[in-house]
Amino acid sequence: MKRIYSLLLIAIVLIGMMMLTACPWDKPEHVHSFKDEVIKPTCSEQGYTIHTCEECGYVREDTFVPVNPEAHNFIEVETVEPTCTEDGYVRYVCEHDESHEEFKTLKSGHVLGDYVVIIAPTCLSYGKERAFCENCMYYEDRDILPAHNYDVVLDVIEPTCTSEGYTVKQCSACGDTINTNHVGKSAHFWTEWITVTEGDCMTPGTKKRICVVCNVEEMGNFGYGHQYESEVVEPTCTESGYTVHTCKVCGDVTTDAYTPARHTWGEWEVTISPSCQAPGIERHVCSGCGRAEEQLVPSQHVYDNVTVVEPTTTESGYTIYACDCGDYYIDNYVPALGSDLKLETRDYWDYVSGTYVTEYIVVSLGEGKDIKDVVIPAEVDGVKVTTIAYQAFYDCDSIEKVYLTNSITKFDVAAFWHCDNLTEFYFDGTVEEWNAINKGANWDRGLNGYTVYCTDGEIKG
Repeated sequence: MKRIYSLLLIAIVLIGMMMLTACPWDKPEHVHSFKDEVIKPTCSEQGYTIHTCEECGYVREDTFVPVNPEAHNFIEVETVEPTCTEDGYVRYVCEHDESHEEFKTLKSGHVLGDYVVIIAPTCLSYGKERAFCENCMYYEDRDILPAHNYDVVLDVIEPTCTSEGYTVKQCSACGDTINTNHVGKSAHFWTEWITVTEGDCMTPGTKKRICVVCNVEEMGNFGYGHQYESEVVEPTCTESGYTVHTCKVCGDVTTDAYTPARHTWGEWEVTISPSCQAPGIERHVCSGCGRAEEQLVPSQHVYDNVTVVEPTTTESGYTIYACDCGDYYIDNYVPALGSDLKLETRDYWDYVSGTYVTEYIVVSLGEGKDIKDVVIPAEVDGVKVTTIAYQAFYDCDSIEKVYLTNSITKFDVAAFWHCDNLTEFYFDGTVEEWNAINKGANWDRGLNGYTVYCTDGEIKG
């Protein structure tokens, strides 16, 4: 019975210890969230890993690693400086166990200063210089080689075509001489060329010249070969042209530079004018042989019926150019009288041209304007208009048409957002240029279908 009580008592104690080290009773579902710290072994202590629960603080250790006899962490504790004759040292001890130590030897040696001349050298005898140790009376000597002092110039010999030049110098101490500053031989001093034999078209002549210094002769050739005079024969309508080369000495003749026969055509003259329904005919005549050629002149419209439509308060003006056949085109758009675009300038550094650039940005349409047609100019006072700003025409329900040029390079975000009645863009540029415009997100959101009329086609949006 006592044994049972003893076992119960031990069980109660163990449960109590578990309660003291366990997580709180109000979190029976708690799982430890350990943060680990590794303690490396040293030369005197084993290593291990500490696991600490970040929520309840429970700590346990495991993964023990034996002592590492080589895991020292030496720190400097003593330094003895070397002298001229005795070595010094630095003593290090391990911060884990001071019985572990090591030494680093600092070598002894003299510290010599600058060498000073104590015996000057002469032309024939050595000199001597000495350096003293900065820390003791020790010194070292070394020899200075004998040396002449050639500082007297006796003569300067100029070079010729047969011998080099040089300078004669003398030692001011002993009188010894030396030739220095050698200069290579100079060029010959030639006479004019003298004709020895005359040449002709087939045989070269000979000539010679003589050096006035050394009398050496040099031979050469000259003046042989044909001496041609050239005459150009122009081509005719039926015969090729060419160039005749005739030697003025022996009469030899050669021809080359052939050019094909060709007509000498006059200007084209329209004999039957074209219309918008049928081509015309034009004719030109060769002034050499009278031959005539005709070709068609493509049919084309003649837009000579001009009607100017003046701008109103809400609609832009324009000019209609019409042909008698009924075909027409519209150009010269003028902003509506009530259209007062608000513009702002922007300056920036252009890295390509290396200069500051100024441009205009369209900010908004004038307040309270009931504008149907918006004309965006290519430039104002010489400054290009390049950008439609953020929400520049946001919710402008009155706008039906927008006219703009290829100076525009960017539509900012929501530039034409909710322009509900905008259905036509007239772009003075190509389809490729329209597609190249940098268009921000939702620039055309809320538009109920539109067409872009470019110079070479249309785009549906």
